[in-house]
Amino acid sequence: MPDTQNENENKQRKDETNGTESRYDRQKRLFGKCGQRRLVSARVALVGLGGIGSHVAQQLAYLGLRDYVLIDPDHVTPSSLNRLIGAVERDAVEERFKVEIAERTIAAIQPRAKVRSLPMPLAADTVQLALADRHVVIAGLDDDLARIELIKTCLAAGIPFFDAASDINTESEPIIWGGRVAFSGQGERCPYCLDLLDQRAMQRGLMDAEQRAADAAIYGVSAKALAGAGPAVVSVNGVIASLLVTELMAWRTGLREPWPLLTYRGGVVLRSLDEPRAGCPYCASWPRAADRAA
Repeated sequence: MPDTQNENENKQRKDETNGTESRYDRQKRLFGKCGQRRLVSARVALVGLGGIGSHVAQQLAYLGLRDYVLIDPDHVTPSSLNRLIGAVERDAVEERFKVEIAERTIAAIQPRAKVRSLPMPLAADTVQLALADRHVVIAGLDDDLARIELIKTCLAAGIPFFDAASDINTESEPIIWGGRVAFSGQGERCPYCLDLLDQRAMQRGLMDAEQRAADAAIYGVSAKALAGAGPAVVSVNGVIASLLVTELMAWRTGLREPWPLLTYRGGVVLRSLDEPRAGCPYCASWPRAADRAA
């Protein structure tokens, strides 16, 4: 079986000898030729190609990454055109898959990139197999139930992962907008033990329509929460995506380890020093003997 990492590194060296090294010259001034080659050789999976994921796909392509698995079962809709990078009105009319848009964006920047698009749920066997050889998984999900499934998959397989989410609360005073980026490199933490998941939202997600109506009557859940679709703005998503990509870049090139948790709140980025909650049922599944070093 061919060594994909060596093939990618050979392609990068060939590009340099052909005189195209100037494309990444400004990046190499930060992390050097070796760092650039490590970026190019990274095999990434993007799970969720919506507002955050579409930004991430574009930025990774500009950095030079060329090996992608794209996972998202959703279509482009008119309401997503305000924030889906690369999407146009015709994509919504034709109900194209979001992974198609991301693949098109990547191809426009990196024509020789290897891209496998899987417009199917995370639980599909094909998706699980496709994740197995990835160096890193990047999640841009808006459903914590799906996030739990991805946490299980990554921790059980020993795959480092970044998890990003945006958050806008129009019911607070003043209005709060922002989001966060979390990183799990060796199964030492996850969004569950960092207490980043909305337990009530996950409970409602498991209810049928009648149960959700009864729950709303008892606990006063807002119509917005029941609808499952809150505010979303392209610039906020872009900030979160850029934080994530920068952390991945620093990690992959060897500049430094990513921060475990970064939170963006209306113009300020905060670095959390909180320790993860002990006894996490998901982190305990990390295969400690596995060596995921690239």
